Amino acid sequence: MYTIFHIWLSTLFISLSPNCLQMKYNTIMADNINALQYANKKVKAQEAAKQIMVDRGKLVEDTWEDVQKREGVGKKGRPYLAYTDTKGKRTIGNGINMDAPHNEKFLRDQVSDEEYKAMYNGTMKISEALNEEAVRYNIKLALNLAENNIQQFHTMPYEVRALSTDVFYNLGNVPKKMPKFTKALNDKDYKQASLELKYFDPSTDMNRTSGYYDDTGDRAKEHFNTLSKYPRIEKVEEENELIFHFDD
Repeated sequence: MYTIFHIWLSTLFISLSPNCLQMKYNTIMADNINALQYANKKVKAQEAAKQIMVDRGKLVEDTWEDVQKREGVGKKGRPYLAYTDTKGKRTIGNGINMDAPHNEKFLRDQVSDEEYKAMYNGTMKISEALNEEAVRYNIKLALNLAENNIQQFHTMPYEVRALSTDVFYNLGNVPKKMPKFTKALNDKDYKQASLELKYFDPSTDMNRTSGYYDDTGDRAKEHFNTLSKYPRIEKVEEENELIFHFDD
């Protein structure tokens, strides 16, 4: 009859057998590999998150610089004073729409009621510092909208992200105003996006340009040229593949 000692001794021999040792070694190595893979994935995720933050900062800075180059600061002889634009909106500084609720709230939070009224009436200038703060605030709102409405926004080429941020900055609710343009960006079909940007309805009329293209001048032309250099994409549903067409 086996004693407790015999049972313990048998268990020890089994645990020290080559097969058992190999199994334990394999388990330890698998755990180490899994831990290493997890650590590597975590590091890559952290690096990707840091890069997105860097890219977001660059997008804001580049858009701000572009606004300074393209936008005026008011009517001739009346810089930084409010005026009524062609659409009937009270506008100040670098094209800041004072009638938009979010801009009104932002500006009222920075100045007194009397100062806001004076700015709105065109009797008091907006300071250059406040003008920059307001523009940057709107750029960040535009970037957030772009990120929320364009899937995998930060996987797009930087130039496409930059022009998308600019379009959202100028139009606001792009998915509502230009749904087909937004869809083309989501499909990563930048060639089609260029057509949706330029034409009112490229599927039926290539002679009628879009309101955005007509209103924004050189900015829209540059965005069209940037997007149009990319190949056309044809999605073949049956075979679940994409076919790229490069124009001559």
